[in-house]
Amino acid sequence: MASKSPTPDALTPKVRSRTKRTATLKTVDKALNARDFLGVFGGQVGIRELAAYLGTDKSSTHRLLTTLERHGYVAQDPVTGKYQLGMRVFEAGAVVLNQMNLRAAARPHLEQLAQETGEVVHLAVESGGQCVYVDKVVGPQAIPMASQLGWRKPLHCTGVGKALLAHLPDHRIEQILQTEDFRPLTPNTITDPARLAAELADVRATGIAHDREEIEVGLRCVAAPILGSSRQMVAAISVAGPATRFSSERLPALVKLVRDAADAISRSLVFALGQPQPISTGRRTAGRSKSSQPLEL
Repeated sequence: MASKSPTPDALTPKVRSRTKRTATLKTVDKALNARDFLGVFGGQVGIRELAAYLGTDKSSTHRLLTTLERHGYVAQDPVTGKYQLGMRVFEAGAVVLNQMNLRAAARPHLEQLAQETGEVVHLAVESGGQCVYVDKVVGPQAIPMASQLGWRKPLHCTGVGKALLAHLPDHRIEQILQTEDFRPLTPNTITDPARLAAELADVRATGIAHDREEIEVGLRCVAAPILGSSRQMVAAISVAGPATRFSSERLPALVKLVRDAADAISRSLVFALGQPQPISTGRRTAGRSKSSQPLEL
């Protein structure tokens, strides 16, 4: 005797979860198809046309477009009522192009910065609420460090992490401050959200972030964000070394070199992509030093 099909209430949590996930993926699939259709069409599209392409009714298509519009991926013409791609699509494309060109554009400046400071230089991007190291150059006086390409570290306790975090959209920063568990890695790690928020405001104002032995005792770093033409955050760079070599006397020179290198990488990215010139990450009084001699340690 054939068994009866299970009712929805009889489904196990695992099966219900799979069913819900499948339905959600179908919705995402339709949203991506709608975006692709608008891109290929190259102009304004009405709900009837898009519904016919997606194989959905007009009501479902309208809800889909309303959601995409709310997030900026489509825009509705107030006169015709038709839809076209929104600016968020352009912004996402610009981010991808930036990432494709990032390491190539940054590498010469990373090498120069490592030569000028004698220390380890890192290039990192934000991904999934962490900083991911995408390049590393070792200077002539650098101490051995465990960092390597693909390394993932918290945003709150690294120089590059704080430079990245400070330049995320405000709602992302607020979300991270409210939901993340800021685990202490050393006695110097900032674990209080209010104190971290104050430091991030300072990073935004000065264009410089510091790691004061917060991820490893005895290790300090100075970091700066790499910003795009619209001042959106693209990546961050840092100079890292033993705390004994990051004295108050040497720190201003390190800050200037890191900031100048970040600005130079931003300009290189903009040149590669043919965009308007970016805004500097901070106040500058002179151009990048051409000297290749390491700073006195």
